[in-house]
Amino acid sequence: MGSEGILKLCLYKTCFCRLCGDNRGVVLSSTPKYLSSLRDLFCLYKKGIKCYCLKDARTVPAATLSFEKSRLEHDLIELRSRILKIHKCLQSVQSQIEEIAERKAKQKHLEHGNK
Repeated sequence: MGSEGILKLCLYKTCFCRLCGDNRGVVLSSTPKYLSSLRDLFCLYKKGIKCYCLKDARTVPAATLSFEKSRLEHDLIELRSRILKIHKCLQSVQSQIEEIAERKAKQKHLEHGNK
């Protein structure tokens, strides 16, 4: 459990480098609500990481780069909304299929009754 800073109320596993043994970050297991979007993700410390830049094929310290904050929470809300819309459409299609099947069954029953 974290004892200070932003991780004070968090339960996490520490990530160590197998080569040098240094602490490279954490994986948050239990967090306050304001950090919930980071649960089960690798949160790496920039000071101990090097990044490979594809554009110019060079390695630089991560601390020299700026990373945009993730829109993960916004994206999850949008994804949930899309899933709910698709679910409603599927329910509508399912009910239409059931209505058609009932009509066909009634029609078949009437045809057998008239013979």
